Amino acid sequence: MSLKEQKLFFTRNGEFTVWEKLNALSQPLWDDLYYFALDKGFIDGRGYPDDEEFPSFLYRAYESLEESTPEQQTFELEINSLFSTIESPRCDFNALIFHVPFSMLDLESAKMNIEALITSKHDFDIQGLEIEYWCYSTKNVIDIRFTSEKNSYFKENNNIQYLHTEIRVYLDLNVALLTNFSQYTHSDTDKNKFITTILTTVSTLRNTTIIPISLSDHTLRKLIVMEDQNLPAKLKFHIEGRFKVDIDINHNTNVRDLVSQEEIKYFYDKYPLSLIRVKIRDDDEKLISLDGVAGKMFSRSLNLEPEDIDEFVKKISILLSYDYLNVNYRKELGRLAYHNIIGSDQQKDNIVSTIYKNIEAYIFSETQDITGVFVKLISNSLFYCLKEKKILPYNANEYSEISGKFDDRTISYLQRITKVQSNDIMGTLKSLLDLYERNQDDVTKLTLAIHESIRNITELIPNASGQ
Repeated sequence: MSLKEQKLFFTRNGEFTVWEKLNALSQPLWDDLYYFALDKGFIDGRGYPDDEEFPSFLYRAYESLEESTPEQQTFELEINSLFSTIESPRCDFNALIFHVPFSMLDLESAKMNIEALITSKHDFDIQGLEIEYWCYSTKNVIDIRFTSEKNSYFKENNNIQYLHTEIRVYLDLNVALLTNFSQYTHSDTDKNKFITTILTTVSTLRNTTIIPISLSDHTLRKLIVMEDQNLPAKLKFHIEGRFKVDIDINHNTNVRDLVSQEEIKYFYDKYPLSLIRVKIRDDDEKLISLDGVAGKMFSRSLNLEPEDIDEFVKKISILLSYDYLNVNYRKELGRLAYHNIIGSDQQKDNIVSTIYKNIEAYIFSETQDITGVFVKLISNSLFYCLKEKKILPYNANEYSEISGKFDDRTISYLQRITKVQSNDIMGTLKSLLDLYERNQDDVTKLTLAIHESIRNITELIPNASGQ
């Protein structure tokens, strides 16, 4: 008898064990099954179980019948008949998120490689391990399930628990999810082997240990600004590494309205987000959380379908694919300052802080973006471009309007730190603001527009010495 239900999500495909079916029934249906078993002689009627004992009592009656006999099949058909009258039970959801920065194979090639993996009897040093897979050509998705038994002994009783670890690979999105239900899935060591092996099998990834992706503060902020569908239901802030503040939001509101409230604005403006919970598909009952530090998504709402997860992954895949635009490059700028300007470490740090403050203040003055998401995206993009010497095309007659709005020392120091000429600095910033003007209502479109502009810069800029 299984101690725990299977906790399957992607690979269940409507299949439930006899134990799960019995456990999902209500008292009236247990009564019906009891009297059915009594009438058929499957039980002797000498005892009527307490409410909480009913599933176990009926399961023992089922197991007492010889396997695959007409009697056991008759009993199971009756269980199935009663189970079909109720809504199928659903479990919560918990998965680690992996982004694959390598080329993914096409569906047929990936399928052949997985079949070869299974045929090779790769057991991952787990006795009795079974591997199954399912392909969905319309979605270009593959599900893989790893199953093994876990035995535990208590007072001479051998209890069997089935461990299931599922992996869903989105070949088009370069994303994989690994189910991570505590106690129901395999050990962390085994799961690491599973995900590394599968991603090596379906992509060009080789000899690399892959870990869940960390979602930055800015990535989480971008998600709750993307479309009005992702209405925030909870925000968690890390307060300088000392404690956490959870804010539950009990009414529907978008981020712009939310951060205008002083109680939330204080934390939103000052501290990084580590976790968000959002309502998906405009459904107040369907909630999903993203833990940026752990790189996982989870839900306790017990009402999500695989299609809900698929839709959500499509949204975050855009953020993962262009995550370099979500990164704060202050540390990299600090390292450049250490080598390229003269002064004490404290002076250099103050200079970099002032540069960031002045640049972001100017971007805010041009965008009036109270969410901060667009300001950070433009700022991150600017410093990425300067770090990588990728200067966006600009009109030399227009960028000069920016120059007068900065303290001369800001641009002078930034030129010396990055070794990029001041006109290229100003021109790139002007180009980014022009992209914002054309995409200011959609952070996704702006992200893609900036990415495309940067991608088209294939060569280092000439004479980027800043001299």
